[in-house]
Amino acid sequence: MSQYDALQSWATANGAYLNPKVAIAVSPTTGASFVASEEIPRSEPIVSCPMRLSLSYLNVLEGAPADFINPWTTSPPGDVANAGNRPARVKNIPLPADFLASTPPHVVSRFLLMQQYLAGSQSYWNAYINALPQPGELQLPVFWDSDDTELLDGTNLGASVVEIRTRLADEYAAARKLLTGWTEGGWREFSRELYSWAYGIFTSRSFTPLLVIPKGVQAALAVPLGGRRMDEFSLLLPLYDIGNHDMTVPVTWTPLDAGENDGGLSRVTLTVDRVHAKDTQVFNNYGMRTNSQLLLSYGFMIPESETLHNDYVHLKKRNQKADVTHDYILSLHPATDQRSVLLEHRQMVKAGRLEALSNRGKHGVLSSFQRVQDEIVYDLVLMHASLDKLREKLGVQADLQTDDSIKQEVLARLLTKQVPDDVRPWLLQTMAVIGAQAMVALEKLDETEVEVDEDQMPHLTQNQRLGLGYRKACRRVLENVLEAIDTRPVEDGGEEEE
Repeated sequence: MSQYDALQSWATANGAYLNPKVAIAVSPTTGASFVASEEIPRSEPIVSCPMRLSLSYLNVLEGAPADFINPWTTSPPGDVANAGNRPARVKNIPLPADFLASTPPHVVSRFLLMQQYLAGSQSYWNAYINALPQPGELQLPVFWDSDDTELLDGTNLGASVVEIRTRLADEYAAARKLLTGWTEGGWREFSRELYSWAYGIFTSRSFTPLLVIPKGVQAALAVPLGGRRMDEFSLLLPLYDIGNHDMTVPVTWTPLDAGENDGGLSRVTLTVDRVHAKDTQVFNNYGMRTNSQLLLSYGFMIPESETLHNDYVHLKKRNQKADVTHDYILSLHPATDQRSVLLEHRQMVKAGRLEALSNRGKHGVLSSFQRVQDEIVYDLVLMHASLDKLREKLGVQADLQTDDSIKQEVLARLLTKQVPDDVRPWLLQTMAVIGAQAMVALEKLDETEVEVDEDQMPHLTQNQRLGLGYRKACRRVLENVLEAIDTRPVEDGGEEEE
């Protein structure tokens, strides 16, 4: 029995569902994936995972509903646990109370996964853990060696890797200190390397609780959580997590409470609004993520094609009121390009409204703003005047139904240069800021440039190819953004250069 056969047997024995027309396939390029063994009609359930299979902080939360099993009192069922057993290196006993009380939920989740890995066949999740990438197998940038990591210097990703490595070291040191001396539980086995592995598993495979936990179960968690927020941790969902990512696939995740489905267990079910022909891969959709985010969290990038590009550069901003760092994105292609799926998804003003304004006015969206997330234009102009003042200057009606409607109408007119003369300097300053930030990012790439001779290319590792490819993509984005900046239509009302 393979580890995936064992996983499926264990999961379905505990209430999971896998469509009988779906098989688990394994290949060197895609890893494990769902494949249609025969045609699957549109919106037919693909896979369903009960909450009792999930692994997270909720499994050790005192007073949590019975939907989440106790990892220390629930044994693996029958013979399926014997497929690919690992010898137990620690006892499967409760983590110390002071550790649980003093450690952040997401760190507790990782240490629970570490313990269950070390517990081998004693773990309820043994069949699931056997099917996961094992320690040392994950190839996320955070785990790259120093030579490969240098290829990310000067990019968004390089800074993120440094930040994450520092955070992981601090988290592990604090948590390990609380476990020190826990002889009965084998505290010395909880190594730094194993913590990195647990981080990688949760980063690349976990789900946001608010999206997958049924409403009734969420309500039952309110008191046990005692002020902890649902966004402070994530869940692993065995079997459900096998589907690979495609952000263009229309999927629905449906959380159902125990009384809302025939299985009698709280669960989340995946359906795909697409017919699957025999032998085609069945994808899940984990949200709109740029190649920077995909590479950081999953270790891959989506190559540019005739229908999609996913190359974006992130710019950080500071939300002064909340003191929280957010980001904007710069795009390889304009938002109006059908390939810019993610940029169009993020835009405050959608294409239809811009087309209507463009038909009424002299210009479409100014070239300078076509490859940027439009929120950056709104935020920068808002530094010069309040929303009410902008509304008055631009002649936007005050009777629009919501503040968002007013914001979108104001922004639409800024993007299409339908503004009075005294607002034009604000647009010029906005262009200057965007250009300056793009230039700074490009200069960082220049300062850390890596030269690779043609005869070296065949000998590059996969990580090195990813790193160099990512650098090249960032450079193309920044150069395209800078080339598109054209101040003349705002300075003198003239036409933009074609």
